[in-house]
Amino acid sequence: MKKLVLIGAMFVSANLFAMNRPNIIYLKSHSKQYDASYKDMGNNTIRWTIKANKKLLKRLVSHIYFMENKIASGTSPRINDKFFNIENIMGKYIHYRIGYDNGNLIIDKSADNVCAFEIVKAHAKIVHDDFFNGVLNKNYSNVATKIINSPECKPFKDILKK
Repeated sequence: MKKLVLIGAMFVSANLFAMNRPNIIYLKSHSKQYDASYKDMGNNTIRWTIKANKKLLKRLVSHIYFMENKIASGTSPRINDKFFNIENIMGKYIHYRIGYDNGNLIIDKSADNVCAFEIVKAHAKIVHDDFFNGVLNKNYSNVATKIINSPECKPFKDILKK
C-alpha cells in the first residue's frame, strides 16, 4: 500500500453535528454508489477500502467522525439499540485510522481486546450488509446479545449488560 494520508483528528465542529440528519439521508439515498469491502488484517484490525467520488467519500467521512464523536462523548448514537450501546461502552478499546490511498478511502478499525474486536467485526458486517444497501433503521440488539454472551466478552459481560 502506498503512503496513507491521514485526513484529520476526531475533533469536528458544531456544523458537522447540525448537518448529520441531512447527511444520513444523503448517505442512504446514495448508498449503492459506494464500492466498499473490508477484510480482517489480523491483530484485531479490520480494514475497509471504499471507492466513490470525492463528494460521497467526504460525506461518509463526516458521518464516521460524527458517530465517533458521539461515542467519545459517552453518548450512544442509537440509544434504543443494544448493539450501539455496547459499542459505546467498549468505545475506549476501539480505534480508527482514516485516510486515502490512490483516491480510495481507507479505514482501519482496531480493537485492544478480543471482545472489542467482536464488536468491530459485527459492525463491519452490519455496515457492509445493510448500510451500504440503504438500510439504516434496523435494530441490532440481537447481535449485541450474542456478543455479550460470547466467550470473548465474558470478562466484560457485567458492564455490557447495563
